Amino acid sequence: VRFGDNLIQKELDDRIAPRVLEIGFGAGKCLLDLMKLYPDADFYGVNEKPQGYMRGPEDFRKVARRFGTRVPKARVHIKFFDAGKGLRYKSGFFDVIISQVAIHYVGDKARLLEEVWRVLKPGGKAFLHIDSYNKYSPLDFMHVNRETPRFLIFKGDKLIKLSDHLKRYKNDIKFKMKHVPPSSSHAVLILTKDRPSLDLKLNYDREATLYLTPMINLKGLDKRFWWGTRSVYRAAK
Repeated sequence: VRFGDNLIQKELDDRIAPRVLEIGFGAGKCLLDLMKLYPDADFYGVNEKPQGYMRGPEDFRKVARRFGTRVPKARVHIKFFDAGKGLRYKSGFFDVIISQVAIHYVGDKARLLEEVWRVLKPGGKAFLHIDSYNKYSPLDFMHVNRETPRFLIFKGDKLIKLSDHLKRYKNDIKFKMKHVPPSSSHAVLILTKDRPSLDLKLNYDREATLYLTPMINLKGLDKRFWWGTRSVYRAAK
């Protein structure tokens, strides 16, 4: 995982029979690893659509065989929908939410953060790989917004960092923004829910938002690279 040494495990160790959601669970390897460690937990996973052989909970057996292990007896529930359009769960439902290499794919990222906050229990925690840059991509704007090149926030004509915008709510929102490891390009946002609701006061600029994948064409490679979506917001004054 991309969150540092055992941060998620340390959080789950302190909870009894927690509910855990992974947004963008991919082939299910992370959920499988956590199920083995916490057999009394309830695990949930969201992918935008079925992919490969991961089409239902029974497919975790295939994942387990692939990695030379067995499926533990923990409960697992998976769904397929676009998390960027809302999380289809009750408010205050999850103890812990995880997302690795998924959020930079989402169009309206601010809405997803607000939804993550909504479905967390009071005192719940979210571990979110919020973005990363690629030094080979001229579209990542790493020189002007290295923290989150696919999550751009403008206040007037000025580009501001996501972490600086969140600091406006430092008396209301407990969060950490860091790169793990410190020298890497992977920006990690850790949220702790300590108030009922979250309004980031960001207006989504759909016209300026850019889907990056079709614009990448690397010579000599017969492969498309998925650079995600560069989402643009205007901060309320």
